[in-house]
Amino acid sequence: MDIDAIHRHADLSICRGCGFGLLAIWTFMVGMMGEPAHAARAGAILVTLAVAILLMKANNALRRPYNDTELWIMIGPKLADYPAERLQKLIGGALAERYRWHAMVGARVAAVMWLVVAALWLTSL
Repeated sequence: MDIDAIHRHADLSICRGCGFGLLAIWTFMVGMMGEPAHAARAGAILVTLAVAILLMKANNALRRPYNDTELWIMIGPKLADYPAERLQKLIGGALAERYRWHAMVGARVAAVMWLVVAALWLTSL
């Protein structure tokens, strides 16, 4: 199995978690649509929190045991003959890299949301 396949599986695993998080944020924002400025602010705060969580997971990915990850469940049988220390570096490194990439995408989304919050605040003055 090549590194690109491992990255694709890591992306799938991370996107699944991020999708559920974004669904929760979107549902929360829809529930607050009576107050659009508050809904936008809450969404920006929650997306920023999600980015912070992704960065924390990226920092812990190399220390987390590789066989306790969803990525290992997805690709484990294909890499069972590799040594454990190599698997730890391979899977932990791939997860750390992809968590950081997703965090950067989330940071861009959060920045746009904060610009919307600022625009709504400026129009209310």
